[in-house]
Amino acid sequence: VMAGGYAAVLLSSTFSVPLRDGLAAGEGPRPIAIRGEVVLLGSEARRGDMVMTTRLTKITYRGVYSDYRLRLSDGQELSATLTQRQDLREGEDVLVGVKAEDIVILDEDRNVPG
Repeated sequence: VMAGGYAAVLLSSTFSVPLRDGLAAGEGPRPIAIRGEVVLLGSEARRGDMVMTTRLTKITYRGVYSDYRLRLSDGQELSATLTQRQDLREGEDVLVGVKAEDIVILDEDRNVPG
C-alpha cells in the first residue's frame, strides 16, 4: 500500500488504484480477492481501472452462466463468471478488466500458527 491515497496492486503487472475507505497507507503487502462476477471480459474490459491481457484456458457452461478460467502472463489464474455468453475460444488471448471498487483487500489471519 502506497501513500497518496493509492495502492499498488500486483497481478501480471503493477497497477496503481485508489485506496478504499478505512485502509491506511503504509500497512504493507496485503492479499486481495476479486469476485468472478465482477471481472470484465473483451470489449467491456476497458471500463476497468486495471486492464490486462490473459489467456483463456477453459470455458465451463453451467446453464444460466458460464465460468471462464484465465491465466495471467505471470502464471496466476483467475476466473470470470458471466450470465451473458461471450464469443470467445479456449486458447485465445482475452482482455480482462477490474474496477478498483471491486478489489477486496483481505485481512491477514493472525490466528494461524506459524
